[in-house]
Amino acid sequence: MTPRSAFAVVLFSVVACAPSSPRPIDFGPLSSLHSDSCYALAVGPWSGPFPSGWPEIHQPPDRFALTSHSSSWDHAYFEVRPGLPVLKDKGFAMWKPISADSLTITWSSGFSGVSLAVVVHSDTLVGVATAFYDVIGPTEPQAPVKAARIACSGDRPSN
Repeated sequence: MTPRSAFAVVLFSVVACAPSSPRPIDFGPLSSLHSDSCYALAVGPWSGPFPSGWPEIHQPPDRFALTSHSSSWDHAYFEVRPGLPVLKDKGFAMWKPISADSLTITWSSGFSGVSLAVVVHSDTLVGVATAFYDVIGPTEPQAPVKAARIACSGDRPSN
């Protein structure tokens, strides 16, 4: 092994094994999002039935926290807590900014779940929830959503 390839192996090992730690969040207009922001979520009526046949997999928690910890599933995203109630600590929940004033939040089993596309209005997130599952073809139902910031207390949402 050449010194150059040995350095590359060591560098890759250090980067791959780095712990997931909080990252500073500096998103300009999204600055109303603090490093840990908790929300109470209201989901309106769904536009139709769930083709997955498993309605519970498409129901996000009624309270959640957007964290500043990198997601273990995709480091371009941050963790959301808690995950889907029906999965009991399995699957993943993550969020990321998608424009200057909006973000996406996803809860998933890896095959099925729900994704929120929301716009930030000061202390409120407003948008649409879309159910999804791994079969391509059927129209997935949508529902309006609104999440209001709440205090992150000692009983903060967690996994």
